[in-house]
Amino acid sequence: MNDPNMSDPEPPAFRPPFDQLPVDQQPLPPRQDDGANVAVSSGPPLIPPLQTTSPIDFVDAATHPAVTVATVASVTLSAAWQTNDDPLDFVPLRSDPPPALVPTWWLRSAVVVFLCVVMGAMLWTEYQGASSDVALSAAVWAAHGLAGMPLLLWSFLAMGNAGRIVPGSRYQRRPSGSMAVVLWLLAAAAPFGVIAVARWLDERLNDSEDLAAVTMLVATVFVGLGLIWLPFGYHSRQASRVGAPHRVMLRWFFAPVLSGVGALVVVSVWLGGLLATDGFETSERLLQAGVVYAVPMSVFVFSTWRAITAFDEVIDLRWRRWRAEWEQTLGNLAALPVPGPEDSPEIDNVHDS
Repeated sequence: MNDPNMSDPEPPAFRPPFDQLPVDQQPLPPRQDDGANVAVSSGPPLIPPLQTTSPIDFVDAATHPAVTVATVASVTLSAAWQTNDDPLDFVPLRSDPPPALVPTWWLRSAVVVFLCVVMGAMLWTEYQGASSDVALSAAVWAAHGLAGMPLLLWSFLAMGNAGRIVPGSRYQRRPSGSMAVVLWLLAAAAPFGVIAVARWLDERLNDSEDLAAVTMLVATVFVGLGLIWLPFGYHSRQASRVGAPHRVMLRWFFAPVLSGVGALVVVSVWLGGLLATDGFETSERLLQAGVVYAVPMSVFVFSTWRAITAFDEVIDLRWRRWRAEWEQTLGNLAALPVPGPEDSPEIDNVHDS
């Protein structure tokens, strides 16, 4: 006898077969007796399924340094390749192999070593009191020019590598190593030009009422700073194109300049008057050279190391990702089934006609 207070039981909810369920809802396989399987609590999976359908939707390794290139390539490439056995649906991740790059890691060390040696030679010259020797001073400044050769070579090769990784477009020109070298030469000549103009205006600058000479000198200084900025700005723009942190490239310029300005302020306000009380001795002359020259030069050396390292690492990461995509493309192409005779192109036999 049916109880009127009792309702009919609800029909069981439809559950599709487990092979049609999402990955995070499929049941676990039964536990084996040998303990091969480990009991796992119910809940969302530890690694959720990748929601990527585009073959170019990659995690940028430059902005996420904790994610290695191998992990990104293995997970993303396998998930991006979602196609059936139809060869017509094959979409290659890369249509060409990765380009050959010129290794530049050794130039980074060469730049730092050369600049440190030149800085030590400069301080040794000041300590020996031989700065008044014209020949020795010319040799020291020539050594500065030779120390810049590894930096010029790195810029030339690094811009070439960047051009191979990120080709030029309609609105952005391809990076040019020759342009980088020319900008470095202009930046190196800018201080000598400012010094030449200051010596030419020396007599007129003694007259405090000659505003034209002061204006010309100030304008020359700003033009010199603009010329010095050109190679740093060029490298910063190219770093932004390849995905490197351009703020590191900006600090490459501003950190030495600000440290040089601070050193000049310290010498002119405090240290200069203190040392000039009883005349300059060897230790005092070395101290002044260390503040005015060694401090900005040291900042420039370390900022150069940091900028070159950041640029080269991003180029290497992009090249490794390109290689991973190319290898995955070759693997997917080799896994495609061989087309049958019905899919082969029809070739007319001219001899049968």
